[in-house]
Amino acid sequence: MNDLFETYPSAASAYREVVEHCHDLANWQPSHPVVFETGKRIGIRAIRMREKGAGALSFKRLYSEVCNAYSRGERFIDTKPKAQKRVVVKPQQRAEFNAIANSNLHMLRAALGE
Repeated sequence: MNDLFETYPSAASAYREVVEHCHDLANWQPSHPVVFETGKRIGIRAIRMREKGAGALSFKRLYSEVCNAYSRGERFIDTKPKAQKRVVVKPQQRAEFNAIANSNLHMLRAALGE
């Protein structure tokens, strides 16, 4: 029962962490599940775009609710996107892709009557 005495990051440091990592979710390792869950509930995109209702005060209010839920035993599912392996395209493959794209573009133009 280690969760009984678990400490959470402060609301200010949690908000700062979400703001700093909202542009690269795939590579972000949150310091605690409640940090990511609070950001997710407010809306990572809203935080990234600095929309109304996604500021520090709203985060702080929701953060305490999420911490209380975690203390009561609620656990959160990690829905972060996974980092994709970068694919290197060889010049010959690039030429093939361009040829396919051009043929599809010609078909689309023909269908649109251009």
